[in-house]
Amino acid sequence: MHFRPFAKLVSWVTFAFCLFPRAAVFSQDSCACATPQSFGCQENTIEFLDDRPGSAVVVSGTQGASLYVATLFDGFTYRYDTAALDAGNPEKLRSPRGSATTTGLAFRQADPGPETFLYWAIDGEIVQTDLAGANALEIATVNMDRLAEFFRSQVGGESIQTGALGDITYHAGRNSLWAVDIINDLYWELGSFGEQGNFILEEAPAFFLNPKRNPLSGGAYGNSIAYVANAGGEFFDIPVGSLTDGRPSEVHRVHAANGAESETFKIGDSTGIFYDLAASLESPEFVTGIASWPESCGADQASQFILDVGQEGPPRILQVAAEEPVAANITDFQCQETGAAQVALSWRKTLPYTELTITRRLLTMAGAPEVPVYTNTNFDADPERTVDVGVLDGSYEYVATVTAASSVPPVRCQLTIGTGSVVAHQRFAGLGRTADPVPYAITLIGSDTVAVADLNSGDAETFDLDLGPKGFINAPSRPGLITGLAYNSDDEQLYWLENNGGAHTLHVTDLTGDPIGNIDGVPVDSPLSLDTGTSLGDISYDPISEFFWTVDVLNGVIYGVTTGGVIPPAFAMEQVANPEADGFLSGGIAVPTGTEQRVVLDIVLGQATTGSANEVGRFSYTRDSFSDRQDDRRFDLWTSTGAARLGGIEVLDAEGGKCQYVVGVDTRTIYKLRLGSDLGPMTYRRGDVNNDTFLNISDPSALVVRLFRGGAAPPCERAADADGSETINISDAIYIFDYLFKAGPPPAEPFAACGVTPDSALPCDNSICVDR
Repeated sequence: MHFRPFAKLVSWVTFAFCLFPRAAVFSQDSCACATPQSFGCQENTIEFLDDRPGSAVVVSGTQGASLYVATLFDGFTYRYDTAALDAGNPEKLRSPRGSATTTGLAFRQADPGPETFLYWAIDGEIVQTDLAGANALEIATVNMDRLAEFFRSQVGGESIQTGALGDITYHAGRNSLWAVDIINDLYWELGSFGEQGNFILEEAPAFFLNPKRNPLSGGAYGNSIAYVANAGGEFFDIPVGSLTDGRPSEVHRVHAANGAESETFKIGDSTGIFYDLAASLESPEFVTGIASWPESCGADQASQFILDVGQEGPPRILQVAAEEPVAANITDFQCQETGAAQVALSWRKTLPYTELTITRRLLTMAGAPEVPVYTNTNFDADPERTVDVGVLDGSYEYVATVTAASSVPPVRCQLTIGTGSVVAHQRFAGLGRTADPVPYAITLIGSDTVAVADLNSGDAETFDLDLGPKGFINAPSRPGLITGLAYNSDDEQLYWLENNGGAHTLHVTDLTGDPIGNIDGVPVDSPLSLDTGTSLGDISYDPISEFFWTVDVLNGVIYGVTTGGVIPPAFAMEQVANPEADGFLSGGIAVPTGTEQRVVLDIVLGQATTGSANEVGRFSYTRDSFSDRQDDRRFDLWTSTGAARLGGIEVLDAEGGKCQYVVGVDTRTIYKLRLGSDLGPMTYRRGDVNNDTFLNISDPSALVVRLFRGGAAPPCERAADADGSETINISDAIYIFDYLFKAGPPPAEPFAACGVTPDSALPCDNSICVDR
């Protein structure tokens, strides 16, 4: 599920107007890159004349073809002559429901008969008109509540909600309309036309899910759909993107018909054909519509139009090649942890290839090498699965590349194995208390309860340690947002932080949500050095300092607040700086452990360039000098959770294991992550000081820099102990140098192959080991 994309466009997109250089005239001989090798190649671009393009359709007839582009909100539709799209004078038609939101357009040629119709998706209704948008007739009202019940029964889980009608397209092969549910990120057969042209809604429709949908909790980007028929079969082209993409990022071609007996594909299965929007189309910012134009450049040479809502520039209409390519990648490429240090890879083969290669790369290490995992040169004998063993804890990307008659983009899958992997997840339901529940603040109550507060209502859902639902806690009465929730282990009470337009109040309740005494809440101070106002996120109790740590998301700093709402003297003039200098803080913070001398903080970090907050860093500070910071580790959680916006976090250190709980704001899901590894000691190779899997001059050089210039510690100090003496000094650098250049003895084992030394006292926090 993603937030309603058309509503998002209103707030996210700043519509500017400027002049682009005049594009080449669109005509039936202008498709310069329309060859079988150029699926997705950009052919032409024009500026759209309005601010908010929503959906599009190509209408073909005896007089040529026209492109209809409906605006989202202002009630107008533009009809372009496809022979001269950039002429600048399209006909402006009024949409059949005026300024009501138009999310979809489709065209149908009656069979038999010469009649032609336009179909409009407008505020949940399907309206039929002539090609001028006149003679409007409502032919269906879509019951999204009923559909949600049906989809939920088919998909299972709680990720299906009451949806919203997006784009529509006419499927000529089935004589039906297909639609997009933009809330649940699925595509379904809305209804079919009877012999008399009457429209019949489907009671149990065929449907398929967005290929970028979050596998744990739902959620993706996909607003539009276009039916395509050519010599290769019937297809849908759909722009899609993951939550971490933040927008539609690729156009995928999926099957629009079930395969014959000898073929295993069904409607919605990928064909292996897709193109990357950023790489192909001058980086579209938010694609709202797609329309197919058959034989636009001659027989069997099709193209399609992409509608792009501009943020830095004006909205655009892009034309790209869309004929059937002669090569395709594998499809349904999936990677899954199936055991200790083991990842199962699976896929489906599509068009014949000469070679398939799969590599693995560690995402959490800059410059990490690509490790070969699998190669196949016999298409007919492709097993469509393999197992990668000996995989150490971490987040990885697997890349599958096909060599064929023409180049095709690689496909990827990512996962986290071991530490940081998801061991449980639970949808945040809101328990019906609000129509739009948004989980944000989180705390652990005692040793057996996880509580997560709704940002809007403040009410908290409770779960057991494996995220099984337990109950509900009413929030204290307040007018603002509940951005913080913490359990005070000293007084065994709950503290709720309310943000009312920058004025903050700390409420105290018992564990049922009842206020303590008659106190309605205490105002929260802000440090004197901050004169720009404050906006606090979550809070976490520090039992050693006896105050709450919190994050000021407006100023990007971290400081403490006492149970009485007072800023401790240590923070009056100096706060803890954002560990990510060019990023932002989203408000999530936890105090997992600490000593009298040092405090450890888990902090949710964001990237200013993408606007996403999906990384957690662990940092320790000296309590009397917060500038003394030690970076312990980082988790890039979008790989494991698929969430692009994280809220609060909490850590459990209990007998039997450690875990971390994180709140996915955009996925509306709570995740339990494993901390610590149960895989035993890491494998390593002595001499590989810089952990790049190679032994060369860079290794003794890295050790010299560490010893005499204060350089970074080796990721695996055992690997730097070249002579196996259990100490690291200059003799190890000399030992490696002599082996490389003076025919000296090899480093001590493990060296000939990757291995372990479980009795070594030297640490090995990170290691990539490849037998060479």
